[in-house]
Amino acid sequence: MLTVGLAAMFKGALLLVWGGNLYTYPDLLPEFLSWSWGVVQVPPVYVSAIFMGVVFLLLFGLFFKYSSQGIYMRSVADNQSAALSLGVHVRRVFALSWAIAALVAESAGLFSVLSTASNVHELSSIGLKVFPVVILGGLDSIGGAIIGGIIIGLLETMTGGYLSRLCGM
Repeated sequence: MLTVGLAAMFKGALLLVWGGNLYTYPDLLPEFLSWSWGVVQVPPVYVSAIFMGVVFLLLFGLFFKYSSQGIYMRSVADNQSAALSLGVHVRRVFALSWAIAALVAESAGLFSVLSTASNVHELSSIGLKVFPVVILGGLDSIGGAIIGGIIIGLLETMTGGYLSRLCGM
């Protein structure tokens, strides 16, 4: 509920500052990054987003498995008081986890804005897409979150195409 309330407050602040106009950004990525398979065309922004998503997954997987800070983060997530008793600086781990979350959110926002035109009303609906992914994939499973995100994304795309055809007839 707090997330929904904060989203409404931020939406109001954005409307107050920038208004409800539609903003588009120029194509910043070169055209040679696009993929095409027959009639299927994938724009460069989606190819770059997929590439960066895979890079983030690999880097975070290696980080959490092999680096000392990643192991500290897993230990704090598992049992905070035990990690504290073993000498893990818990506040530093929390600060690092918030910094990583900000980096990932910034990257996702960048690719979201580059892939479509942005306005306040579209941006506020993005946060609501997280809830079904979390319910489907779970909070404690990276693989579940990936599979949940893919399932929700495919369902959203397929139902959007189906409903547009249904309403067009």
